[in-house]
Amino acid sequence: MKGKGIRDPLYAFGLAVGIFLLLAVAKGFYPFGKNTVLQVDLFHQYAPFQAELRSRLLNGQSLIYSWEGGLGKAFFSQIAYYTASPFSFLAMLVPEERIADFMLFLIGFKMSLAAAFFTYYLESHLEKESREAILWGILYAYSGFMTAYYWNVMWLDDLALFPLITAGIDRLIRKGDGRLYLISLGLGIISNFYIAFLVCIGSLLYFAIQTAESFQWSDRKQWLKTGLHYGLLSILAGGLGGFLLIPAAISLSQTAASSADFSGFEIYQNFWQIGESHLLGAVPQVLVTNDKPPNIGCGLLALILASCFFLDSRVSKRRRIVYGSALFLLLACCVFRPLDFMIHGLHFPANIPHRFMFIYVFLVLTLGYDMWSRREELTEKMIFGAALFWGGILMVSEYLIVPANRDLIRLYSEKEVLCNLFLLAGYGSLLLFFCQNKRPKGSWHGKEHLHSRQRAFFLLLCLVTGECFYSGYNGFIRKTAYESYGKNMAAASEVREFLDEREKGDFYRMEFRRFQTINDSALFHYHGLSQFSSMAPGGISRLMERLGFSGGSNSYRYYDPTPLLDGIFNIRYVVEKTDDGNGGMKNPYYQYVDSRKNLEIYENPRALGMGFVVSPRLEGWQTENSCPFTVQNEFARLAAELDQDLFTLIPLEEIKAEHMEITDSDSGSYFEYKVDDPYSLENIPKLYAEISVREDGHYFLWVQAGQAKRLLYEWEGQRQDRELSVGKSLFDMRHIPREKKVKITIPMNNRSEHEVKFPETGEARIYVARYNDEAYEALYQALSREPWQIKAWGDTFMEGEVEADAGGLLWTSIPYERGWQVFVNGERVSPIPLGRDGVVGVSLKPGRSSVRLEYRLPGIGLGIGISLLSLAACLGLAARQSLSKRKRKYL
Repeated sequence: MKGKGIRDPLYAFGLAVGIFLLLAVAKGFYPFGKNTVLQVDLFHQYAPFQAELRSRLLNGQSLIYSWEGGLGKAFFSQIAYYTASPFSFLAMLVPEERIADFMLFLIGFKMSLAAAFFTYYLESHLEKESREAILWGILYAYSGFMTAYYWNVMWLDDLALFPLITAGIDRLIRKGDGRLYLISLGLGIISNFYIAFLVCIGSLLYFAIQTAESFQWSDRKQWLKTGLHYGLLSILAGGLGGFLLIPAAISLSQTAASSADFSGFEIYQNFWQIGESHLLGAVPQVLVTNDKPPNIGCGLLALILASCFFLDSRVSKRRRIVYGSALFLLLACCVFRPLDFMIHGLHFPANIPHRFMFIYVFLVLTLGYDMWSRREELTEKMIFGAALFWGGILMVSEYLIVPANRDLIRLYSEKEVLCNLFLLAGYGSLLLFFCQNKRPKGSWHGKEHLHSRQRAFFLLLCLVTGECFYSGYNGFIRKTAYESYGKNMAAASEVREFLDEREKGDFYRMEFRRFQTINDSALFHYHGLSQFSSMAPGGISRLMERLGFSGGSNSYRYYDPTPLLDGIFNIRYVVEKTDDGNGGMKNPYYQYVDSRKNLEIYENPRALGMGFVVSPRLEGWQTENSCPFTVQNEFARLAAELDQDLFTLIPLEEIKAEHMEITDSDSGSYFEYKVDDPYSLENIPKLYAEISVREDGHYFLWVQAGQAKRLLYEWEGQRQDRELSVGKSLFDMRHIPREKKVKITIPMNNRSEHEVKFPETGEARIYVARYNDEAYEALYQALSREPWQIKAWGDTFMEGEVEADAGGLLWTSIPYERGWQVFVNGERVSPIPLGRDGVVGVSLKPGRSSVRLEYRLPGIGLGIGISLLSLAACLGLAARQSLSKRKRKYL
């Protein structure tokens, strides 16, 4: 590429920024309105983790381990998965209360980088600078994939770098220069190792395409040499990220997701709509199952031209077969379940399907630009044939296939169908104009022709820019109130400072009675319990779920816990928001302490600290029981040999179903059901149950119903409409007088916005229990006699003394992970996983013992060693190449 200029990539970057600013205005994102870009996981995970990284960097805290959430977590692994991007460290320049603004900046900046880098790639690939490449740059940045998944801000670095990686492959094949490929791939692996896995797949596919296109059989030796060079550089790029990859891989192996397996062959129903998902304005498929259509939408102009690539007989048969096979393979991975499983690394991604389709978008746009650069070779037949092809797919899908299949939703409104047809015709007409083969003779006619082409190109620029704007507008569909996200930051900081002073440096945990984000402890920087992270250890996640906490394989949430749970996990303080409409703190087991602004502080006087001695029998604690009240009773029985239950189950009565049939039931608490007519959305399937309260007391309700969003429980004078978090939740029903009838209603209407029916079948569990506070008081007195008295603690260690008269087990409320090392009286011992790998336990001999726990990041030494060796190898290769150039120069 002559001059190797960056002018056009800069123009593409500026145009992409302009589009993003217009989107911010249109969507009312602050400072242009009262909304914020934060949504879904960006709201609950990425922004809080960004705030936590910022805080720890500015305060000089450890980047290895953090107590801010999840009862404790491997923070370095969290960095590797969520915030390793070099741009994340810019958060230190932003005030904490502006974290939502920073996330908006990151999204816009990274999407604009994607436009710039793709523009650079196109000009480098064809070795020709062209202002027109800007159009394709913004089409890449605002493709349907980008605008549907923009909120996965940690992915955007790699999506932007992917064009640079492919440009590096081109340079490697053509010139034997692998520097750009090595640097860009290494940076991509470091920025986000998860999406970098898919980038590596795309890199390998692109290398295969280019070598198959470039080399003949007679060139097989050169092909082998290039392949070995590519493989070596790929290994070195991975090695550069070893300091992140090795610890992250070890952490991932401990998560619940590591046990995912393939469950059979299936052809997804998205087969019928995968064609029309290429067009403009398709409903973004986010938070859906894997059988929904992929997010593609990569520009109507590009679709017409890419189709012409396969219609043009002047394109070699080999090229058409190579590119066609690659595109078909990627589409097949969207449709066939086994391929879907394999391309995602032997894993089914939850709620965000087809994460690899940015590779497909990249290839389609590349082919489109290739044909644009040779547009004078196109014929009227090819252009209108391609436009009619896509128009036909749209019409057949929307008006024949969708009406004939009740399980499919329309991806486009009537206006969007007309808009697509209009744009297909418009782009076809403009292409015909640009495809004129000869420039008119004569200076006047030549100038007039030039002006006409400039006006046509300006019109084309307006159309493509408008299409990108609409793609973004269509994708940025979720938004939250700007003011609500940061309004508690100042008050939470005051609460933390007040409690730090009150506790005089002692370790304590606190939680919000109702969370704002699931990772409030990361956002507000306190030692908390809740966690939502893909790096959450599977052992603690399963234990918390079985004890009754809301959550799943990668999360657990503080949500109406029992006094036992608050006690054994050392929740010493609970903070209540007075302005959130939750009815205030009415738990009789907490004591009011103080308030700061809109936050009230309550103390749990029966928190059991970070550890306490339990009976050795707890090592055999089985937590698999489906009833959390039974699991909690079993803990009390084994830990302190308690001879009375904390909870007494209350049988359900008057069980009824509406618009569904109960097909199976076990002991009156477990139900399987079948919906009468799942397509009748006005007839919501409901499950009803009643209990008779025969004794005054404090009652708890636990429900598991994956098809329900909320539930209602009511009795005379009382009515509570509550959210069912992640399909299972524990509810504190508080005090209920005797002789009351409690009615429970569970609507089974939890369907995504893209579903046209209710799930046909499902199951539910309902347990109601009366709580015995006298039993817990007896348990508290027994367990608090031999506490682990913390003498010193830090980000990566906790040390204290414990008196165990008869020996036993030390229960610690610290999640069990491989990195914990335990020292008793200075001697290293093996930690004991309690609660089926839930928390760290320590075996104690009779008498007084000093117990120290230290967290040492597993694999960090090996990872750093691999990175240093790879860096040394890279420097050696660079020096060798530089020396070779010098020799050639003087020869």
